[in-house]
Amino acid sequence: MGQGLGNTLLAPNPPFPNCEIVSTSPGGSGQDDFDAAGMYGMSSFHAGGGNVAMCDGSVRFLKSTTNMQTVWKLGSRDQHEILSSGEY
Repeated sequence: MGQGLGNTLLAPNPPFPNCEIVSTSPGGSGQDDFDAAGMYGMSSFHAGGGNVAMCDGSVRFLKSTTNMQTVWKLGSRDQHEILSSGEY
C-alpha cells in the first residue's frame, strides 16, 4: 500500500485483510485508489510487529502480540490513559 496510516482497532499485522470501499456508482472510478474509503489496520513487512509513529514524534516498535487493551489505549486521547513503555 502507498499509505502510512492505520487504525488502532487491531495490533499490527492482523490476520484479517484490509477493507477498501471502491465506488461503482456513476462518476466513480471503480478502480483501486490510494484515497478510497475503507478500514486499514497497521501493517508492516517486519516480522512480529511494526514501527509506529507516536504523537510526540518518536517511533516505536509495536509487537503484533500487544494486548488489545493497550493498543486501544494508544489510539485514545480522551480517556487520559497512562501507559508504561513495558506495556508495548
